[in-house]
Amino acid sequence: MMEKKLFQLLTFTSFLLISCRSVDQTFYLQEAEVKAPMNTPAIHITKDRIPGTITFSPRINVSNFSEISANTGSIRYRDTTQDSLFRGKNKNLVWKVPTIYFGLDLDVALTHKFGLAAGINYSKINGQQLIGGSCGLAVVSEQEKIASRLDFGILVQEILYDAKSIVVTKIDYLWGDSETSISYFRDISKKSVMNIYAELNVNTKMNEFSFNFFFNLSLFTQSLLDYEPETSTNSLFFPIIPVHTETDSRGEVMSAFVSFTPGIFLEMTEWSRLVLGARLMYDFGLESSSQQFIVLPVLQYDLQF
Repeated sequence: MMEKKLFQLLTFTSFLLISCRSVDQTFYLQEAEVKAPMNTPAIHITKDRIPGTITFSPRINVSNFSEISANTGSIRYRDTTQDSLFRGKNKNLVWKVPTIYFGLDLDVALTHKFGLAAGINYSKINGQQLIGGSCGLAVVSEQEKIASRLDFGILVQEILYDAKSIVVTKIDYLWGDSETSISYFRDISKKSVMNIYAELNVNTKMNEFSFNFFFNLSLFTQSLLDYEPETSTNSLFFPIIPVHTETDSRGEVMSAFVSFTPGIFLEMTEWSRLVLGARLMYDFGLESSSQQFIVLPVLQYDLQF
C-alpha cells in the first residue's frame, strides 16, 4: 500500500513538472548600501631621481561628506499593487565613505626611466575595517627644471555591501494557465574589487625656490556592486523544465572619476618633502550622483632612502 501511494505521488509530481511549458526568471536590484573609501591613486613627485631609490609616502585622506546617493541604473521591480518587501527608491544606491582614512605608498626607482609603484590604505566604517591597495608601473622623464611621470596599474579595495534584490519567476503550463512567484534576497557581505587607473604627474624642480609646483591628471574606476543573490527567503527548484529563461537586469555598478590635482611641495630635508594640494574630482560613472563634483585635500609626506 505504501509503495502504491509513493508511486502515485511521484507520478503526480512528475506530471506537474513536465506539464510546464516554460519558466522565466527575471532578476531585479531594488536597493543597495555600500561602505568603502575612495581608493584614489597616489601622487608621485619626480626630483633628482636616482636608480635604486625607494620613496615611502604616508598620506591622510579627508572628506567633508560621509555618503553619496545615486541610481544604480538597473531596472527595478514594480507592480500595480506595490507588493514588495524591497520597494525601489528614486535613488536606490547609498555609498558610505569614511571621513578620514590613511594610506602608505611606495615608489621604487628601477632605472632613470622606469619605476614600480605600490600602496596600501586603511579605513574604518561603523567599526568594520577595510583594506585597499594599488600596484603599477611608471614611465619617467626628467629634465633640468621640470619632470613628468606616467603611471598605470590596478587598484584593489575591500568593500562592505548590503544589497536587496528580487527574482520574479513566471511559470507557463501546457494547458494555458500561468503562475508567478516572487523571491526576496538580501545579501550582506564583504568582498574585494579590482579596478584600473592611469595618471600623469608633472612637477617643477627649481632649487632656487623654497617650494615647487605640480599638477596631476588621473582617471580611475571603482566597482561598487557586481554580485549574484546568495540567500533566498523563498526559492523554487525545477529539475525538469522544457524551457528555462533567466534575465538579469542588475549588472555592475561602477564609479568612474577624472581627477585634476594642482599643488605644491616643499623640501623639508635632503631626504624628505611635504606635498600639499587639492584633488578636484568629477564622477561620470554613477547615475544621478549627489556628489558628482568632489574636492578632497591632499596631505602627503615623502621619505626617500
